[in-house]
Amino acid sequence: MPSAGLIRYQWRKHGSCSGLSPSGYFAETRKARARVSIPPPFVAPRHGARWSTREIEQAFIAINPGLRPDMMSVTCKRGMLE
Repeated sequence: MPSAGLIRYQWRKHGSCSGLSPSGYFAETRKARARVSIPPPFVAPRHGARWSTREIEQAFIAINPGLRPDMMSVTCKRGMLE
């Protein structure tokens, strides 16, 4: 989490109805993030690199056994991958 504001936002939007305490929610968030491997091309992408959403999905599926397209959402806003 890059900022305190984002942490508060995530807690209000997702964590507050999770049934967990703030520390429990963020501990689970850290565990979930640790289970996802980032494909090498996305660890340090080169400037100007372009991929289709399908290519990105397939790269994550290839490196994360059990991951399916319906388990992720790949979008691009203002030229930034989300």
